[in-house]
Amino acid sequence: MFSHKDTLKTASWQLQIIGQKRWHLCSPTQDPFLYHAGDVDMLAPDYESFPKFESAQCEGGVLSPGEVLYYPESYWHQTRTLDSPTISLTGTLVTRSNHRGVRAELEAECGGAGRVMAPDPGLCAALKLCYSSWEVRLAEDQPGPSGGECASEVIAAAAAKGEPK
Repeated sequence: MFSHKDTLKTASWQLQIIGQKRWHLCSPTQDPFLYHAGDVDMLAPDYESFPKFESAQCEGGVLSPGEVLYYPESYWHQTRTLDSPTISLTGTLVTRSNHRGVRAELEAECGGAGRVMAPDPGLCAALKLCYSSWEVRLAEDQPGPSGGECASEVIAAAAAKGEPK
């Protein structure tokens, strides 16, 4: 995998199930040293071609079976599998600190940005329920809808399109 930040600006976690995976993570405070997505191989950097990267303060390590890694939104990351086979389970998180950015990215995708998905009217309509739920539950820090309505609408939109749930 190449060095990058996730397009939708979500936080993420990864559970390592089988095999090991090397990770390299850099905080968004290190942006000035990281050039563009895919430029720097953070696991084997070419400091002659990318001299600013030598000043980056990043962290690295190996994720083994049964271990979970979490990283916040806008973190640079790069991985390399160390074993074959390697199986990991990953998920993205909408949090109090990122929900507005995630919404903006999803709205851009529904508007035709085309970086992550092709716009689907049913899915994009269902996501509007998510935005309302996020605003109540995350922005105001008050009890609100469970998000179940949002999830069921998104699943129904995917099912109507014939995609797996």
